[in-house]
Amino acid sequence: MALTQNTFKTTRLAGSGQGFGVWLKLCVLSCWCVWQSTCFAQDKAFIGQWQGVWHIGMSSGKVMLTLSQDAPGVIAFTNMPGFGNGDTVLQKTAVEAQSLMLSVQSEHSTTLTARFQFKPGGHTLEGMGQYAGAGVKLELHKSD
Repeated sequence: MALTQNTFKTTRLAGSGQGFGVWLKLCVLSCWCVWQSTCFAQDKAFIGQWQGVWHIGMSSGKVMLTLSQDAPGVIAFTNMPGFGNGDTVLQKTAVEAQSLMLSVQSEHSTTLTARFQFKPGGHTLEGMGQYAGAGVKLELHKSD
């Protein structure tokens, strides 16, 4: 009789373990889906055309940034050494913790990196970065 009780308890625990495994898988799947939809929503918030200004010390100019879902983004600067007046394809873009990170290489192989965050209201991106050893400040407004 003691053997039957132990077998019953073992079977019951194994059944509970399988139910827990299914429950755990569903929880992980649900968390992954929420995370993916949040990441997609963050990525989507950055998509579009942005225009604004850049500042390095006493120098400044205009900047235009275009981000799309299907193609690499492009950026254009006026009055920035190393960047002509045309579009330059971004080397890398990433969304991390509600920030947009980007890097772009100039004609002289110098890389500009920047991190943008939304200002309150969600229609303005403010960014800080580095270019040729100097700090860069950028402020962009949604133009589409």
